[in-house]
Amino acid sequence: MTNRCWFGVLLLGMMPLLVVTTPARGQFQPPMPKNLELVDFYLLTVGRGPAIHQNYGHTILRVVDWGAGLDMNFNWGMFDFHKPGFIKNFYQGRLRYRLGIQSYRSVIENYKEVGRSVIQDRIFLTEPQKRQLMNKIIWNAKPENREYDYHMYFDNCSTRPRDYLDTVLGGAIKARYSQVPAKETFRDIFRRAMAGLPLIVWGADITHNAVGDMPLTQWQEMFLPAKLKKYLGQMAAIG
Repeated sequence: MTNRCWFGVLLLGMMPLLVVTTPARGQFQPPMPKNLELVDFYLLTVGRGPAIHQNYGHTILRVVDWGAGLDMNFNWGMFDFHKPGFIKNFYQGRLRYRLGIQSYRSVIENYKEVGRSVIQDRIFLTEPQKRQLMNKIIWNAKPENREYDYHMYFDNCSTRPRDYLDTVLGGAIKARYSQVPAKETFRDIFRRAMAGLPLIVWGADITHNAVGDMPLTQWQEMFLPAKLKKYLGQMAAIG
């Protein structure tokens, strides 16, 4: 395979579902696949949901090890919604998020139940790139490395897989998009996402003053799952 990163849309249901049987929730440690030629990577882009914190959508990295019969979703959007002051802390970037590992089937069934769309894109990587990406995921999945300081714009469920993919592709994603101006500011994006919620917008206008109107690049815009999907989809070939 040539050194390329190419994205092709696959409709859910076209591929057979594999089942990953894991120990207690949060304890599964992904193994390094024995045969990386039998491993496929997919970007899952989840549509908006009914809750406020779901207004931007969601990104998940799916890894299928056909040889071992493992179908794993790596989700950097796990948190404790019941902690006091969740909504306030969410928009002030004070939350501790973590990497969650789930079976593909259980995640898709959950999104179907709540009516959220899921679009799947296949990521084509060389075998060395697959190994490098798996090494990063395996490291991140260790209990001591799973948690991170969430930031809505700079470190979230979308920027984590973006940064990992950029690393294994030799910085090609950042090189292409970090100098291209975006058409909106963080404030514009937030106001559009929260249209119809004037109190939330008013509060954010105050707390986001430090970054709200800073000039953005398309690289930074990929904190949005839909933008990550769009811009990666434009990279038909690298190298």
